[in-house]
Amino acid sequence: MTIQEVKDLMLSSKNREDWGKNCNIIKKKCNGYPDFWYREIIQSGLCDEVLGEGSSKMKIIEIHTTKSSEKIKRGNPLLN
Repeated sequence: MTIQEVKDLMLSSKNREDWGKNCNIIKKKCNGYPDFWYREIIQSGLCDEVLGEGSSKMKIIEIHTTKSSEKIKRGNPLLN
């Protein structure tokens, strides 16, 4: 999926349930979260826009990227 396709799908979420379902669609189509997920969805403020202020401050334990099988763990500078 392209960055714009992912953004459009997440922007279509009406509530947390929709958000979760859309996340699952993206993870299935991209074999995990796309590499741009954190930057384009969380850091950009899109998550806060859709789910409400403060939503982007959710606790992220780990992210599996599509470019490698390496896990990016909380506190790892690779998230930048």
